[in-house]
Amino acid sequence: MLKVYLRMENQNSLFLEKKELELILNASDNIVLLLDDEGKIVRGNKTTDTWKLGQIEKMIGKHFHSYFHPRCYDKNCYLMTGWNNSWRNISTEKSYIFEGYDDHLNKFLKVKFRFISFDGEEGKKKTLLPVGRFIDITDEKKSEENVVQLLSELQAVINNLSSRYIKLDYSGKIINVKGRSEQSGDVCYNDHIGEKIYEIFDPEVNLKFKNAIDKINEGSKLEEFEHSIIFPSVGEQFIKIKNVRMSEEFILVIEENQTEIRRLLSIAQTTNMMKNLGVIFSGIRHEIGNPINTIKMTMSVLKDNFSDFSDKKKNEYIDRVADEIGRVEFLLKNLKNFNMYENLTYEKIDLNEFLTNFINLVKNDFQKEGVSIDTDFLKGKLCISIDTRALHQIMLNLVTNSFEALKYIDSPKITIHTKKNKNLVQIIIEDNGSGIPDENIKNIFNPFFTTKSSGTGLGLSIVKKIITQMGGSIEVISEEYKGTNFILFFPQTTK
Repeated sequence: MLKVYLRMENQNSLFLEKKELELILNASDNIVLLLDDEGKIVRGNKTTDTWKLGQIEKMIGKHFHSYFHPRCYDKNCYLMTGWNNSWRNISTEKSYIFEGYDDHLNKFLKVKFRFISFDGEEGKKKTLLPVGRFIDITDEKKSEENVVQLLSELQAVINNLSSRYIKLDYSGKIINVKGRSEQSGDVCYNDHIGEKIYEIFDPEVNLKFKNAIDKINEGSKLEEFEHSIIFPSVGEQFIKIKNVRMSEEFILVIEENQTEIRRLLSIAQTTNMMKNLGVIFSGIRHEIGNPINTIKMTMSVLKDNFSDFSDKKKNEYIDRVADEIGRVEFLLKNLKNFNMYENLTYEKIDLNEFLTNFINLVKNDFQKEGVSIDTDFLKGKLCISIDTRALHQIMLNLVTNSFEALKYIDSPKITIHTKKNKNLVQIIIEDNGSGIPDENIKNIFNPFFTTKSSGTGLGLSIVKKIITQMGGSIEVISEEYKGTNFILFFPQTTK
């Protein structure tokens, strides 16, 4: 009697355990199927109802593929391919997993096949039966696709920003580089990953990076500095660097190329300054021009008819006034140039052809003084839309400046280059003259600034104003006793 009771207790216990397992399986969002070695369904959970696949009881003994795809005759269906591959990679320790978009269910499915070993009857081998777990990963995939799309869009945005992002560890070693592709002004790029950032620039810039990293290591959250790099192909590039503490492990270096911003600001500032100066100088011409004409006429009459003074005295006064008049006339002539190109007439020209013609006009005069003019033009046409009279005046002023800087120089030479940087065309007037002292560089375009005893200080101001009016800009690179480069930038014309 006791044995019967114990047997009943064991049966009840097994029945309850079976019910608990069924409840757990049926509560799952995944479909779980026990299959035979042919792929036919032996048992399954109730989740199939929520997937609207029909009652699992009616599918016992049918192939699982026909359960999911009742009207599918594709031999290369991903479910069948996965099933066949699972047998080729049979293992009782690991699951065979594959994924696919199910056109019949309109879901992304992840399928896991695992083979479970069952002990057979005495004298029989163990049996391997597959268990299939079918997981709906549609939401996960959509989220993943959204993340990938977002990352792709963010990367596209980053790549088109003027900034470059360099990730460092606290020793200054480059971990990765993001942002624009290798463009004008870039020095640090992916090939430098693993190197110290303060070992790839020139010594002055390296020291700035080293000092910034040291301060970040000492607790600073942000260290900024600026530097410039001269590239033979594009000229001087102005770079702003921000070193930001990102975490206890990483430093983010934000590198911004400020060259174009500086160029645009220079144009805006010059336009405003020259506009105001133009008004002032127009007034000066009006207020001084008329009295000067009167003085000249009066002095002429006095010189011819005045008899009260001795000849010596008369000529002394007249010559003194005449000298002053000459100085004022010279000033007025220079002031007039500020407004002589107010109404520009644009035409499309081939810059190389224009410069060739210009050089032919001035070359002989320069050669007579022992100064050679060489050219280094970019091959092909470089078209710009320009007022040719104004450009001729600009070139004449600049080569004259170079000529004056070549006095007392052995083998004096001027070289005129043309180059292209993206949509900008460059004219470079290079000389091997005396150069400009550092303290004077920042003032050379200011009106009335001159180091020449007979100069007015208006020549380069006029040049800058005219260039700005035509949508261009000008920069100067100079080293005392070695020479000067004046670099002109104009938008290239394609139409």
